[in-house]
Order: sequence, then C-alpha cells, then structure tokens
Amino acid sequence: MNPATSPQDGGVVRPGLSVFGVASHFVHDVVESAQRQGFVPTCIDNLGSADRDLPNLEALSEASDTDRPFTLGLSSARHRGLALVASSKAGFRVPYSLVDPTAVVAGSATFGHSAFVNAGVVVGSHTRIGCASSINRSASIGHDNAIGFSASVGPGAVLAGQVTLGAFVSIGAGAVILPKIVVHDGATIGAGAVVTRDVGAFEVVVGNPARILKKSEVTPLLTCPFCDDA
Repeated sequence: MNPATSPQDGGVVRPGLSVFGVASHFVHDVVESAQRQGFVPTCIDNLGSADRDLPNLEALSEASDTDRPFTLGLSSARHRGLALVASSKAGFRVPYSLVDPTAVVAGSATFGHSAFVNAGVVVGSHTRIGCASSINRSASIGHDNAIGFSASVGPGAVLAGQVTLGAFVSIGAGAVILPKIVVHDGATIGAGAVVTRDVGAFEVVVGNPARILKKSEVTPLLTCPFCDDA
C-alpha cells in the first residue's frame, strides 16, 4: 500500500486508501470505517457531484493514483456494481475489501474485491461476502451464507444460516431471511420483511411473511471485472 501522512497525526505515516464513487452521503460511513482502520482516505469524485466536505477530495483524472488500494463509497446494489466496473475502466488495479474494526467477523469468512462491512456487523463462519457487496450497520450475517456480486444488505437485517443472495440483490433495513433461503439475482426485499421461501429473480417482496409485490425492471447483471481479469 502506498503510504500517506495526515497533519493530525503529526507526520506519522499511514497507508493510503482511495474511495471511488463518492456521490452519496453513505460515503461518510465508508470514510469513517477507513479512518478507524488507520487509513488516510482519498475520495475520488468520478462524477463531479461529491460533497465538498469529504476529506482529500479530488476529481478523477489521469493524475489519480491508480496503484493505491481502493474501495467503493456507495451503498446501493446497482451503483456499487457500476462503480466497480467504472473503477476498472479508469485503471484502478488494487481493489480492497474494507471491514470496520467494530465488526465481529469469523476467521473463516472470506471477502471478494472491494466489499464493505460497516460498523457493528456480525458475520458468521464460512460465509462468503461477494465482490462489491455492502453489509450495512448492525446487520447479522449467519454461518455459511453466500452473498453475490454487488448485493446490498441494509441496516439491522438478519440473514440466518446457509442463505444465498444472488447478484444485485437488495435487502431492506431490518429484514429477516430464514435459513437455507435463496434470493435470486436482482431481487429486492422490503424493509422489515420476513422471508420464509425462495425469492425469484427481480421479484420485489414485502411483508411478514414476505409476498410478491411486483417484478422490478430486468436490467443487465454485471460481473466483477477484477475476477474476470484473474
């Protein structure tokens, strides 16, 4: 990792971390997690619409340090996947999975490229957190879960054991997914829903027990560019 210094540290060398895709207030959570990990974050504004108060904010340009490790500053399933693809196209080469130090993560859990685990999360044994996925504050992820590319798990959601989430799945705040449930690609689970059976691709489900509200628009599903290049 490329070192960086912070004036607040009195010149102490800290590792640098870029945060790519910062046109969302959620980026402040990512920045704080990075700082708690001891990083000095540099926020890369690839769209020109970032909060001007972000630390070390710079526009994406040919001068951007593409060799510095980077993570993603967005929370939504769709936008995180798009941002990871955009980062690759911009020449960034070192995706970094950021785990807040307040999270409790099993040693057997594994992480894909540029995944993010927010404050207060619990991740059980043998769970795989997929590339570009985001696990938001105080979510509980059980053992042997498989979380797909760019899935988003909302604050306080509970995924019991052996749950599978497909690509671009979005789980609302406080939702509960019962054991061995499969939530297929592009599905959306409403806030507070209790999911007792498998959810089909691009279905939107709500309620307790969860029922189908509608089908969302079917959009192309991306894959991790860094896995594809491996």
